[in-house]
Amino acid sequence: MVIPGPAHHPAVAEGLKYRWFPAGQPWIKEIAATTGQTVTLKRSGVWVDGHRLPNSHVDLWTPGHRHRIVHYPFGTYPLERGQVWLYAPGNYAFDSSYYGPVPESSVLQRAKPWWTVPGSQFWLKKGD
Repeated sequence: MVIPGPAHHPAVAEGLKYRWFPAGQPWIKEIAATTGQTVTLKRSGVWVDGHRLPNSHVDLWTPGHRHRIVHYPFGTYPLERGQVWLYAPGNYAFDSSYYGPVPESSVLQRAKPWWTVPGSQFWLKKGD
């Protein structure tokens, strides 16, 4: 899915400050949970309705411990109507673990021509 980041969240402000991602660009993320599902966020990872998402641990520091990373508070969150939880597998993948659920209305379009590289936050466009 192509999703813009939640512009006013401290984690997004931090990412923009340190240029971890470009400003004003949509993000490609998977939707891991929707209305009525329950997400549990722990340092060790993310669980949706009791099932752990692979490679979903929460990084607390950038590589080399240069900067502490802002993350969403650990806890259990039942998603309310119109909310989605975004997931991007991989090290330092910036998803709802850092800024929380986002409005379903933020979904711009389906990102069909893209592949994710397993175990990574990188996306590759499929060949024509």
